Amino acid sequence: MNKVKIDDSSKNEIYKYIKTKFNGGFKKNSKDDTWDIKLEDFNELIKKYLFQYDGDINLEKLVKYSSKEMDNLINSIKKDKIEFNDKKDLEKVSFSKYFHELYIRLDNFLIIEALNIKVCLYCNRNYIVNFKNNNGKQVTAQLDHFHNKDEFPFFSVTIENLIPSCPTCNIRKSNLNKEIFNPYSDCFHNHANFKYNGIVDSDEKYDFFHEKRVKLELEYFGDEHEKIKAENYNSVFNIKSIYNEHRNIVSDLLKKEIIYSDEYVEKLYENYKGIFKSKKEVFDMVLNTDINEDEMNNSPMNKLICDISKQLGILKKR
Repeated sequence: MNKVKIDDSSKNEIYKYIKTKFNGGFKKNSKDDTWDIKLEDFNELIKKYLFQYDGDINLEKLVKYSSKEMDNLINSIKKDKIEFNDKKDLEKVSFSKYFHELYIRLDNFLIIEALNIKVCLYCNRNYIVNFKNNNGKQVTAQLDHFHNKDEFPFFSVTIENLIPSCPTCNIRKSNLNKEIFNPYSDCFHNHANFKYNGIVDSDEKYDFFHEKRVKLELEYFGDEHEKIKAENYNSVFNIKSIYNEHRNIVSDLLKKEIIYSDEYVEKLYENYKGIFKSKKEVFDMVLNTDINEDEMNNSPMNKLICDISKQLGILKKR
């Protein structure tokens, strides 16, 4: 939900890895598909189709393209009404196959590790961690193509087109025709907040702070275009509906706001200085997470906890 910060060194690392796929030639030898292409020949093929839009285009530049550069290229191609998924054009079919095969051979473990992301970028709800076991490297993430790889095959291995996501969000996003935020350029977090909207009127079935009595809403902000993208985002990933199943978190925060007064937190800090280095660490323990927007992509439910804690004034106590 928060914007991804990726530096040039990470992009260089990923491209260096992709480039190794051409060591000795990039080959496929199957019953229906046999070919062998060198990196320099592949770059010439890329130029054949995309040189008119970018005179310096090659595989390295495509891999490192920013989301804005992708948008500009897509707009130019659409303006010229050029299609790369036309099965009647055999040359374009071969061009697409190379990119699709290159993506298939990617090591998702390495990509996720280079990006240093532990939670689904779309929902901020599910872990997508790497781990190792007796079977080797394992990943719980999928790499969603923000721009459809069938329509735009040359973005199949573009880093800012690969969105680490949980399987559920990847399925929901498939073949999307609604405009949403690409987390490498902008994000839902910058244009929508979860908002605690009071307690439902008296209900004898539930205690006052019971989660079923908590009203949780989404509030959009920004210009009209940004609000539409935020609304689309909510619609695609069912954000409001899903998070309303986690109102117990809001209920707990309401209780903690009352229990952990400034005086109580100060007392905990003074009594346990050997455990806590600062009052912030006390609050991080209370909230069960490090409330830091820069760490949002590494902690599940961090967006919800951060928004409600700000609204209740808990963060000011830190």
